[in-house]
Amino acid sequence: MMGTTSFLTSQGETIPSPATGFALIDTGATRSCVDSRIISDLGVNPIGVVSLGTANGLSQHNLYPAKFRFPVTKFDIEFSSVVGVDLMGQSIGKLQMIALIGRDVLSHCLLVYNGAQGNFSLAL
Repeated sequence: MMGTTSFLTSQGETIPSPATGFALIDTGATRSCVDSRIISDLGVNPIGVVSLGTANGLSQHNLYPAKFRFPVTKFDIEFSSVVGVDLMGQSIGKLQMIALIGRDVLSHCLLVYNGAQGNFSLAL
């Protein structure tokens, strides 16, 4: 599997500056997703298309090379592709959400959710 940096370099493209924002842990998502406007604004071109099953049925979405960085832990994960989705209007409190963290990332972590206390911990 070719990482994002290697892929973009092999295509003669420059590595864009990172976008910073908030992500929601989505245990129902097989793959991680990024708001398609954010990744488009970075100048990253789609590298494929995938059909996703959602609550609204099947739909086609672009795939993009991407890298997630979790700055506090210095944990980085490069994807062969993430799914571009419309997260417009989705927020965490009043903060705009730019990504969904799917099971492709969670498979590298330990997630403990304490519903009774309303908190969680994520160990990388």
